[in-house]
Amino acid sequence: MLPIGALMKEHRVVEKSLKLMTLEKQRMDSGKIDIDVVRSLIDFLTVFADESHHGKEEAILFPALKGKSQSYEFDEITSNLMKEHASIRAHLRTIQNALQWFSEGDKESANTISRELGEIVAIYTRHVVKEDDLFFHSAMKALSEEEKEEMLFAMQEFDLDFTINHFEKLIDTKYANLIGSPSKPAKP
Repeated sequence: MLPIGALMKEHRVVEKSLKLMTLEKQRMDSGKIDIDVVRSLIDFLTVFADESHHGKEEAILFPALKGKSQSYEFDEITSNLMKEHASIRAHLRTIQNALQWFSEGDKESANTISRELGEIVAIYTRHVVKEDDLFFHSAMKALSEEEKEEMLFAMQEFDLDFTINHFEKLIDTKYANLIGSPSKPAKP
């Protein structure tokens, strides 16, 4: 399997979450909100799509392409992809804050949540197409068989370390919440 195979499979899972986000946004726009569904979607995108998937791209794939070129400059495209990752992170943070405000009674925060869900769906839909149809295949052409093999191994190691670290952090957070209260986001 090529290293992009795993990344593209991850994209298929992300696309399913985007369909759910679109449905939830439509429900919100009709005046209904299921806060648990929104929280689950945001948690999924934060952990799976951003920390794990983007983590592999930013820590393994993009550095391997540094200085290599094909029909376009990898340095430029990876820079643009990283800007998109950062934009998605910013939208996720905005939704997380708005969810907190909503749970504290600020019903106007639902508008922020809906708007930001739409932004994430739009950005991520274009982002996945760009990576799948343009970037990933060109990237594999620029790497040797040995580099691809090393990348596969590095991605497997990343996934193992990520899983252990994620669940350790989850347990630590749950423990901290039991003995103290988490901080609340400041309202703009």
